[in-house]
Amino acid sequence: MVKLVYCATPARLANRIKDIMDLVTNEGNAPFILFRLFLMRDLKEIL
Repeated sequence: MVKLVYCATPARLANRIKDIMDLVTNEGNAPFILFRLFLMRDLKEIL
């Protein structure tokens, strides 16, 4: 079962959002960033 993981990202890490999303995805979870919802490409990879 895929878990939705909320990824709180402070402004100083804004340039690392893709890395954070990749880390969560590689763990088998679905990343959720409030101000940047899933890219359709990422969602298709997870499902």
